[in-house]
Amino acid sequence: MGKILTFVGQFLERDGWPYEMEEGALRLRYSGKHGYYSVSVEERLEERRGYQVVIDSFCPVNIPPERRLVAVEFLGRANFSVSLGQFELISERGEIRYRTSLDVFDGELSDNLFRPLLYTNIHRMDFFLPGLLAVLYGRTTPREAMDILAAGGTL
Repeated sequence: MGKILTFVGQFLERDGWPYEMEEGALRLRYSGKHGYYSVSVEERLEERRGYQVVIDSFCPVNIPPERRLVAVEFLGRANFSVSLGQFELISERGEIRYRTSLDVFDGELSDNLFRPLLYTNIHRMDFFLPGLLAVLYGRTTPREAMDILAAGGTL
């Protein structure tokens, strides 16, 4: 386990998050208001960028091929509304993840840098899930779903 994942493991323990080390990443679960999510934290070392911490939370629903176009429209609108992180659709599997990442040039990470990276990630996935599901099940359009979410409404 590298320097960044060691820090992340200690952070998670301090914040009361159970986790497992699996395939070079820390894996944890998050039970939100709207769903139950798998979360992965990875450490990367890139030649030009130095160290990087990458957090992915995974949508509990895979998108069927016939609904991917409308899902992409919703995710694009959602991405436009956020400043930290982005949704990504892995089209071969219909899997959606929300990714946040941070370059850590010297390999030194702090609670003040990591906490918003993690909590923004999981809260964004949970916030947008009702809109995504409403769009997937044909209850609303991507634009209407985003308008409702932006106004603090429920779907």
